[in-house]
Amino acid sequence: MPSARSTRHDGTMTSTMYYGPHDLCSDRDRETIAQRLRDAHVDGRLDADELSTRLDAALSARTYGDLERSLRGLLRI
Repeated sequence: MPSARSTRHDGTMTSTMYYGPHDLCSDRDRETIAQRLRDAHVDGRLDADELSTRLDAALSARTYGDLERSLRGLLRI
């Protein structure tokens, strides 16, 4: 089960959810990661073959750990 933590940003309280690697991910989560992979391809950080492999893995992911593996080695700067 995800846990929540409250943090302060600009004097307000927000709630952030943390998910473990074994928690199940949603279709929305999979599509978010797929878009990040497509962006990495456009930026030249992934070639077409690597994009295809990672997209297949991301779109078939069942857990957040599976999704995380699809992004390994890609920094967002």
